[in-house]
Amino acid sequence: MIQIQPLSRCTWEESLALWNEAFSGYFVDVSMTMEAFVRKWSRESLSPDHSLVAVAEGKLVGLVCSGIRTVNGKKMAWNGGTAVVPAWRGKGVGRKLMEETMALYEREGVELATLEAIAGNQAAIRLYERLGYRIVDRLSYYQSTEPLRMIEAEPSMHRIERVVPGQIATLPFYSAEVPWQGQWFCLRDGEAWVLADGRGGVLGYALGRREFDERGRLCKTVLYQVETAPGLINEQACFLSLLEAAWGPALDMCERIVANWPSAKHMGAEIFNRLGMKTTIEQVWMMNELGAKKRSVSGGNF
Repeated sequence: MIQIQPLSRCTWEESLALWNEAFSGYFVDVSMTMEAFVRKWSRESLSPDHSLVAVAEGKLVGLVCSGIRTVNGKKMAWNGGTAVVPAWRGKGVGRKLMEETMALYEREGVELATLEAIAGNQAAIRLYERLGYRIVDRLSYYQSTEPLRMIEAEPSMHRIERVVPGQIATLPFYSAEVPWQGQWFCLRDGEAWVLADGRGGVLGYALGRREFDERGRLCKTVLYQVETAPGLINEQACFLSLLEAAWGPALDMCERIVANWPSAKHMGAEIFNRLGMKTTIEQVWMMNELGAKKRSVSGGNF
C-alpha cells in the first residue's frame, strides 16, 4: 500500500537521496549535492511542510516539492519537482502523490497552481491536461559560452542603477506573469538593474544572478527577467542596455544563460537568437485554476 506523508518528516539526507534516485534517467541531469539541494529550497521558496513523499514497503518511493506564496493578492502554488524512483514508476505513485498535493493546495486556499514540464515529455503533459492543467506558454533556456554577436541599436542616453530585487516588485509594470523561479522573491540573493531617465522615471528592469571565479572575474550569468515600460519608442535600445548591465560587454568571454524565457515575449526571443545564443531546453508552462474547481497533477518522472 502506498502511503503519503509530509516531506518535513524526512531528514535532509533522506530527501536528497530520494530526489537523486527519483530523478535518475530524467530528460536532463538534475542530480544535486547537499549544498545545492538546500540552496534550491531556500532560493525557490519551497516548503517541506507543503511537500509530500510516498512510502511503499517501508521505503521512500516518490516525492513532490511545492511552494505556496501570495503573489499580487492571489495565493499561488508551484510544483518544484515531482518524481518517482524507477522501480515504482507506472504503478500510480505519481498520481497518488499529486491527488494528495492538490487536496493540500485546496486546504491551503491556493487559487492558482503552476508548473513547468519538459516539452518532450508528452505522456506527462497529456496526463496533466487530463487532470486540469492547461498550457499557457512555451519556455526556452538560451545559452552561450562564446562572445555574443553585436546588435546595432541607437545608443541609450539613460543611466543604469543597481537595486535589490525586492524593489523591482514595486514598479507599476513589474511582471508577475512569469514562471515561479523568475519572480523577485526567488532572487533575493540575486541582482537587479533599472534603466532610469533624467527625470527619475524607470524605463525598464532586469533580474538575474552572476557568479565570479576565484579571481573575481565574471564567469556565469543567469538572466530571468527583462521588462521595459509600456509605450517606449526606443524599446530595443533600452532592452540591450539592460542586457549589458546584467551580462557585461557582449564581447567578453562568459557563460550566459536565459532561464525560462516565454515565447510570448517575442522581442527578447528574437534578440537572443540574433546574439547567437542556442536553445538548450524547451518546456511548457502550465496552470491549474483551483478556484474553478479543476483537478490536476504535476510533473516529473513517474
